[in-house]
Parts: sequence; structure tokens; C-alpha cells
Amino acid sequence: MKKVIIALVSLCALAALNAAYDYEFNMEENDAAGTVTGKVVDVVIHSCHGTPSAEKPGYCNGTMRVEYFASAATKRKDIIVSARIALELDGKSPVTLDTLPGKRVVVKYEERDGLRYATSVVATTPK
Repeated sequence: MKKVIIALVSLCALAALNAAYDYEFNMEENDAAGTVTGKVVDVVIHSCHGTPSAEKPGYCNGTMRVEYFASAATKRKDIIVSARIALELDGKSPVTLDTLPGKRVVVKYEERDGLRYATSVVATTPK
């Protein structure tokens, strides 16, 4: 009986931690729409082009790793970000890819040949 109670308490604690984590980062996934909402945990910049312009508002080409919560587990997606994609942070655009780690993000993407390409990136600073 004692083991059952301990197991139930452990499950409740795990559920509470997962709920708090989900709330903190507002993470979710909606693959059908090609959208992921989560936290940027890493970016890798592949190349940069002078200064932001109308043709290259994102300034750099690279990838971002977005962490999100789905099916009672934390998951990650790598998304390719072209310099042609305008990145928005706290309502301001353009911003550069290297300013996004640690930020909450909503990324719309399209999938081609098994790779995800960002079509829109909107980030906010966690409070």
C-alpha cells in the first residue's frame, strides 16, 4: 500500500511539473498547420549578409532549435531560417537570429524533403 501511495504522489508531482513547464513556456505543437510554439534553445548561424535590408531582413542564414511540450514530453525541432525571413522580437523587426535564444517563439514553417523552413518567426521575451 505504501508503494502505491508513493507512486501516486510521484505521478502527481510529475504531472504538476509538466503543467508548470508547459505554462511557463506556453509550448505546444500544431504540425498540421506547420506551426510550433515554444522556446528557442539554440541557434547556429551559417552565414550573414552585410546589414538587414528589404531583401534580407533577417540578415543571417541559420537554424534554430525550438523546444516545446507535446504528448507529456519535451520535444525539439530544428528549423532552417533564411536571411529572407523577417524576425520579430517583442513587436520590433528586424532582429537577428542570435538574439533569439531563451525567447518564447511562434514559428510557422513549411516542410520540404524532410526539412522545416521558417516562413514566419515571432518571438517574445519571457517575463
